[in-house]
Amino acid sequence: MRSKFGGRLELFVHNQALLVEGKELDQLSQVETIDAFYPLRESLDTLAAASYFVWLVDKATEEKQVNQPLFELLLGGLRQLTEDEDLAKVRRGFQHGFLAAEGILPQLGEDLTDSAFQEHFGDYASLKRNLGEFEHA
Repeated sequence: MRSKFGGRLELFVHNQALLVEGKELDQLSQVETIDAFYPLRESLDTLAAASYFVWLVDKATEEKQVNQPLFELLLGGLRQLTEDEDLAKVRRGFQHGFLAAEGILPQLGEDLTDSAFQEHFGDYASLKRNLGEFEHA
């Protein structure tokens, strides 16, 4: 990347950024890295889980609209992925927190299974499988 911000703009990097609003596109003028989450890139499993978390949050949010509960949930989920070896537990906790933050947890109940979540929001297993195919290509 030739940008003066280079590695600060990589996937899964938590930054504080200063944007200048433009007529059509906003322009990045300053970036400070808060957490790079490097351990997420060390295995396919943590990479897939982190990608899934980001995908869910992206689908649930509107551009330029603040959603602090989901942002904090995402940061917490990424931190847990770097610290906890039980990725299934971290994923279920994230899914539970996602539903709670979106105000739809009561419809699915407290006993959330991966299959119930995937039926409504997306398939983690297919994301992991697709990343595996990409890695071997």
